[in-house]
Amino acid sequence: MSDLAWMKTYIGDEAAMTGHLTAEEFGAYERLRRHYWQLRTLPGDHGTLARITHVEPDRWLEVWASIGPLMDMDKLDEQRTEAAQQRERKVLAGQRGAQKRWGNRTTNGSANGSANGSAIAQPIAAPLPNQWPPAPATDSAGDKGALPTRTHTREDPLIVAPETEAEGLSFLQERRAFPGDIPQLLPRLMRGELRQSEV
Repeated sequence: MSDLAWMKTYIGDEAAMTGHLTAEEFGAYERLRRHYWQLRTLPGDHGTLARITHVEPDRWLEVWASIGPLMDMDKLDEQRTEAAQQRERKVLAGQRGAQKRWGNRTTNGSANGSANGSAIAQPIAAPLPNQWPPAPATDSAGDKGALPTRTHTREDPLIVAPETEAEGLSFLQERRAFPGDIPQLLPRLMRGELRQSEV
């Protein structure tokens, strides 16, 4: 099979050359051209040509009489050569673009860098100070003890208490606090006991 997946068609030339053909004859002509483009050869016997074109055997000789003189293999060979050269130019241009983008290759032929790049930041190994602490160890009696509580550090300051409850409610709504939590959060906010990480 051909590595040339497309075939240039000059519409004006084709229309002038094939305008007198019937639909059956034009279809047979196109099928033979495509067959030649793909395989660079046409069979020498009329039975195989009829099968390639899907023309009934009893109609083939009449169809061939119309399209045979139009089958210019030299012209198709020239077009194939031109298409192959154009394809090669595009391949080389793509390789040059990749070379420019990704740089030189190492001696073993692999790129000197990853096309997908690498991570800029490293993962954080230790938990942040305001994250949940690990669950308490189970004692000998199997009691897990109290539930873990959230740790608070200097990085997690208290929120300055607002002057009115309306201001406090507005503050919690702006921070998108869960509506069901507002009755518990608002009194702590008003007393100055609420921390930044809690809303």
